[in-house]
Amino acid sequence: MKKQNLVMLTGVLKDCASRTIRANGLGVRRVLVCRLQTDKSYYGGIHLVEFPENLIPELMAFRTAAGSVPLEITVNGWLRSFPDRNMCSVVVDVVMYHVDGSTREKARSALRRRKTFLDRR
Repeated sequence: MKKQNLVMLTGVLKDCASRTIRANGLGVRRVLVCRLQTDKSYYGGIHLVEFPENLIPELMAFRTAAGSVPLEITVNGWLRSFPDRNMCSVVVDVVMYHVDGSTREKARSALRRRKTFLDRR
C-alpha cells in the first residue's frame, strides 16, 4: 500500500511527542509524532507526521540548533490511515531541513558528538 500513498510536504515543524505504536507486521516501535504546519489550520494545513526511530536523533539536533527560530522542513513519506479513528498521518522516509549554514553546522556538530559518545560505549 505504501507505493500508492506517496506524500511530500513542506512546512514548519510544531510540537512533537514520543509515542510507541504497534505497526502491522513490524511489532512495537518508537516514533516521534509531530505536527507540520503547511498552511493556516482553517485551510487544513496541519498534518501529523511520524518520524521513525532512525530519524529522531537528526531531527532533535536540528530542533535544538534552530533554537527559537521556526524549523522549516520538507518530508517525503507515505500516508498511514487509521480508519477506526477517521484520521491519517505521514510516515516520514526522508527529511530535508531548510536552515542557514550556522544552524546546519550546529546540528552537524551535535550529531558528531553523539556519534563519538555512542562509539565509545
